[in-house]
Amino acid sequence: MTNPLTYRLAKPEDSRLYFYWANDDAVRTNSFSPGKIDWECHERWFSKKLASNDCYLLIFFAGSDAVGQVRMEGDGDNVLNIDISVDRAWRGKKIGQAVMAAVREISDKLFPSMRIKGVIQQQNIASLRAFEAAGFVKEEEMVVKNIPCDVLYLH
Repeated sequence: MTNPLTYRLAKPEDSRLYFYWANDDAVRTNSFSPGKIDWECHERWFSKKLASNDCYLLIFFAGSDAVGQVRMEGDGDNVLNIDISVDRAWRGKKIGQAVMAAVREISDKLFPSMRIKGVIQQQNIASLRAFEAAGFVKEEEMVVKNIPCDVLYLH
């Protein structure tokens, strides 16, 4: 990766980009709800997340290229749940690790007293590596919708 990553909060006009990312085949494979998402359902979800005080949607960029997204969402127990996806054109370039390193910096500055949690399918090796490289530590295993997962925390 030649360009340093930057990020910003998602805006309403980013809905189509999120829709594209959400319906990517690899993202659906690593999702707990693997079916394709329809536009109307996505629009309701996206609008609700943007309006929430407990959810932060971040878009990451390498130069002017949008390379991925992170959703940080509070669960009411002083924990922020993390969800990440990387644009298919940027996979295999350690972008996920760079994004997760940025997430660590963001969480250290903005949410120092909160635990940051990722629930990742055990077969999703790239995401597991990205979380571990950012300092997340596996604390437990769980099964979600019959899928074995690792639960990793930061802080």
